[in-house]
Amino acid sequence: MIKRLPLLDTIVQAYINFWMKMNVKVAIHGNDMLVTPETFPRVHRLKQKALQRLNLPQDYPVYMHLEWDYDAYVVGVDHPVIVLNSYLVQDFTDDELLFVLGHEMGHIKSGHILYYQMVKMIVNRASRFTHALLTAGMQLALFEWARKSELTADRAGLLVCGDTGVACSAMAKLMGVATDAKYFTPSMESIIEQAEGLDMADAQWNSKIIYFIATSLMSHPWLSLRINEIQKWGQTEQYHDVSKLIF
Repeated sequence: MIKRLPLLDTIVQAYINFWMKMNVKVAIHGNDMLVTPETFPRVHRLKQKALQRLNLPQDYPVYMHLEWDYDAYVVGVDHPVIVLNSYLVQDFTDDELLFVLGHEMGHIKSGHILYYQMVKMIVNRASRFTHALLTAGMQLALFEWARKSELTADRAGLLVCGDTGVACSAMAKLMGVATDAKYFTPSMESIIEQAEGLDMADAQWNSKIIYFIATSLMSHPWLSLRINEIQKWGQTEQYHDVSKLIF
């Protein structure tokens, strides 16, 4: 439906590329540290491994941003740039970081960036122009697409790290569990059980309505649901067939 709007792709891509060059890229290049074999050898090594496992023909710059929360993202359409928050890199294991890099590269490989940036425009730069351009129904469609694109990117992350347990432990950290938290006893069984309890596929109609109201304007699915989807896809023949080509 979105693609059928005349010239929308062209207009939004031109805006995003202009904004990227004039603001984001300058800020990132001027304020964050580029990952190279000399500056961050560990991250660079893992980036090269992720590129190889996803069979990406092009290298993509990765920058380190000093920030306490766990976050990573891609900006730009024609020339994507990956940004990793420093505390995520510090607290995630090599395999968990492979999952994160694979997730962000999955967005690039799947061609998500244009519409993903459109969603970010709505969330971060909502204006009268934005609301006039996109009806309420279109906004809901974009957010629904964004949530599904996150699940696709999670699958790419799983293919790169090669272990559902690793992918789920990365998700657990994104849920707010610090590596050195003394109050937390790691239990993937408990985390997975919690995730399975939120499976909307078998939920009653009233639960589905509540879920729609709670998540319709979210760009990312609940982390518990993402864990559940990773677990389910990791048991499919499709995953095993593709992973055999990688490992």
